[in-house]
Formats: sequence, structure tokens, C-alpha cells
Amino acid sequence: MVKNCRRTQNMWFHFERHHKAEHAKISKPNVLQNLEISTKPIVKNEPDNMPTKSQKTVPEMYAKKQHYPQKSERSTEITQAVAKFIAGDLQPLSVVGKAYFKNLLSVMDPKYELPSRRYYTMNVIPEMYTSVGTNVELELKECESLAITTDGWTSRACQSYLTVTAHGLDSNWKQHNYVLATRMLDVSHTGVNVGEALAGVVAEFGLQRPSGTAVVTDNAANMDIAAKAAMLTPHVKCFAHTVNLACQKGVKVQEFQPLLTKVRRIVSFFHKSTTATALLKLNQKNKELKLIQDVSTRWNSTYDMLQR
Repeated sequence: MVKNCRRTQNMWFHFERHHKAEHAKISKPNVLQNLEISTKPIVKNEPDNMPTKSQKTVPEMYAKKQHYPQKSERSTEITQAVAKFIAGDLQPLSVVGKAYFKNLLSVMDPKYELPSRRYYTMNVIPEMYTSVGTNVELELKECESLAITTDGWTSRACQSYLTVTAHGLDSNWKQHNYVLATRMLDVSHTGVNVGEALAGVVAEFGLQRPSGTAVVTDNAANMDIAAKAAMLTPHVKCFAHTVNLACQKGVKVQEFQPLLTKVRRIVSFFHKSTTATALLKLNQKNKELKLIQDVSTRWNSTYDMLQR
């Protein structure tokens, strides 16, 4: 007999393979009726390797799924929706390679095959940029009054950029606001270099007007040269930046510095100590408030810090 067998099915297969004569005798219908074992595994006449109805055949398991053609209307619609999600929500292009994002799309529409990251980088996103850029250019041409704003900034990766925005009014007094470009500035931020970058954006979107195109910048000296180099007039200095400069000079008076230094030390102490922060929360009766650290480029942050 077969050892370590807990089911009669194993015994039945043992008889079938090793005791064919005995197996033939007990395989008759009248004998099966007297057996107390299940007839399901033994009444089948198929070979042992034949699959049941609940199992898939090997060709079915490895058959290629039927997907939409890549250029079909439905596939293009979903691909464009993913591109809008990436661009509109500022998502990295690597999101199309994430397992759970792929799973989400496969659940929503199993017939859709998500293109690769390279396909989005080389085809979908550039085509969308061209299409949107053309529409923006046409709308800005309808604006009778137009002004642009620009400012430089540095990313966390220590890369310098210049961003240009446009603001216009059409004949129906409808306002149009667009972020036109963010250009990397890997050269010195001289007025001439900034002016060349500005002139490139102005030419690309056709922003010049016979009456002139105003530009708003901060109060940096290089921006005066940049506005002249890009032939943008009038050049308006940012009012908020002017107020900030005036307030910063007021904060730096000698009589005020000792108090400001003490307050900054107190705020820094609580920001660096988790124990002190926990005690601060514990001793606040009405409402939990965090201390505010001021920023040198925001005069109102100093006011908020002192008030808190």
C-alpha cells in the first residue's frame, strides 16, 4: 500500500499505475457503486494530465492579451489623459513605470497598454507642449494690452532657472495669465544673459506690441540691463519687493537687533528640541501654535515671528 496517504484518491492512482489487473476489476460500474469513495476523480476517462474546467490550458495561460491598437481612439484618449495628469499635477515622468500606477490603469481598462516612459518623453509630452503653446500664442495675440513678469530662482539641486509669465487683457476685458517658460540659466546672471533669455521667450510667443510690452521684475540691478536688452518697456519694479527692501532696512536698525536676535534664538531652540516642543504643546491651554522662524526675503515673516 501507499504510505502517508490520507486521501483515497492517492490510493486509487496507485492501483491504476501499479496494480492494473486489480484496477480493471474494481473499475466496473457495479463495483463503484459499492465503494465508499468519491467517484469524481475516478470516473473520468481523460489522461491524468488533462486540465479540469476550472483550469486554463497552457496556450490560454501564455496567450497574449488583446490590447487596443496604440493609435486607436480609446488608447490615444487614455494616453493623453495620463500626459495631462503628469503635466497638470507636476508628476515625474517615472510615474508611468510604477507598478501600482500600471495596476490602476489595468483595473480601470484591461485592454489599455501603457506606453513606456521614453514614449511619453519623446512623443506625447513634446506634442502636448507644441499644441498648448500654439493655443497660448493665439490667445495672447488677441490681447491688446500685455505685460510679462520674470524672476530667477534656484532649485534644490542648485540649478538656476528663469521663469517668465504673461498677463493680458483681450477686447472683452477677459484676463489671460500663463506661465510661458522656465529656462535654465547655467551662465552668470548678468543683465545681458538674462536679457537674451527674455528676448528668446518674447520672440517665441510673439509678445512684442507696437505700444510696448511692460515687464515687472524685482529691484536687482541686472534686471534694468535685462529689460533694455530685451527691448521691453516700460520696466516696472515690483512694489512688494520695494516694500520688503524698505522694511528690511527698518528691521536692521541697531536698537532693534538685540531683541530680534533673542527671539530668533528662542524659536531655533524649540525647532531643534523635540522635548521642548512637546512641553510647549502641553502648556498651551487654548490652541496649539507653532513658533514661526522669519525669512530674510519676507519682511512680514519677521512680523509674524514676533507676534507669535
